[in-house]
Amino acid sequence: MSLIFEHPNYLIAAIAVAAALVALILYRKDKVTGHFNPAIKTLLGVLRFLTLFCLGVLLLKPLIKTVTSETEEPIIVIAQDQSESLVLQRDSD
Repeated sequence: MSLIFEHPNYLIAAIAVAAALVALILYRKDKVTGHFNPAIKTLLGVLRFLTLFCLGVLLLKPLIKTVTSETEEPIIVIAQDQSESLVLQRDSD
């Protein structure tokens, strides 16, 4: 399985940087989360980064390419003619 993007790879890096900056800015000095434990703030920041990064990458419309190969046994058909037209003719000598 491989992931194929139509856009250049540096765009993915730019999305990662932008998502990190947004998560850092929103959780740096927030009055709502100011009373939270620093570990919880870090966890929420990481979750926000991952969410923003995944959304940004999905906006690039990645193509997931999977290749599967299956080997099948061949079907052998044996046909035998039992008609009278073969019985009436002589063998070529």
